[in-house]
Amino acid sequence: MAGWLAVQVGVLCLLFAKDLPDGQFKDLEKKGDLKTTSASTLFAMDMSNNRMWFRTSTRYCWVIGSLYGMMNLFARSLGGVASDWAAFKFGMRGRLWSLWILQTAEGFISVVMGRVHNNLGMPIFFMVVFSLFVQMSEGASFGSVPFLSKRTLGVCSGFIGAGGNAGGAIMMTAFFKSDKYETYDGISLMGVCIIACTLVVVTIHFPQWGSMFFPANEHATEQDY
Repeated sequence: MAGWLAVQVGVLCLLFAKDLPDGQFKDLEKKGDLKTTSASTLFAMDMSNNRMWFRTSTRYCWVIGSLYGMMNLFARSLGGVASDWAAFKFGMRGRLWSLWILQTAEGFISVVMGRVHNNLGMPIFFMVVFSLFVQMSEGASFGSVPFLSKRTLGVCSGFIGAGGNAGGAIMMTAFFKSDKYETYDGISLMGVCIIACTLVVVTIHFPQWGSMFFPANEHATEQDY
């Protein structure tokens, strides 16, 4: 069923989706509003402009660009380990506290990263630390997913997995699409939004296990839930 739905959505995108906000590629090309550029030309332009942000040598540019993604090699698992350790010590409260701490720290680091934009070294350092906490927060989030609902585990996993994509699109539209904010101000404002959104964790309450600040409901059992 899920496969058929994916196929149907793909067909709908082909038939009704717009290539660009201004319209379809072919229509814009006919009007002269869009200049056609070959893939090889675009690739050559990208290769010759790989230092546009850092103004540094090609050797270091590749390393800097890979640091954020390389955190995925271990940081997400580290977040899951942190969630499991907290659960071993404090139960479900520990999982919620670990998620709140990691994601709030992620937000604060984003705020700071946007403020230290006057030199190359500090933004790179905070970018790496920010990536570390982003991936750890993801691991801590999925550390709690299996306990949300056994009957709808797949739905819960899907919503949480898609939340990052939705949040990224919202942040991009809010702070980086227009010229209203400088890029570094957008990064700091994104951090503020992360901190604010993480406060929702405080409201999560499992009847049989409790929440960050409140105990479990009397007589509530996992089977009933």
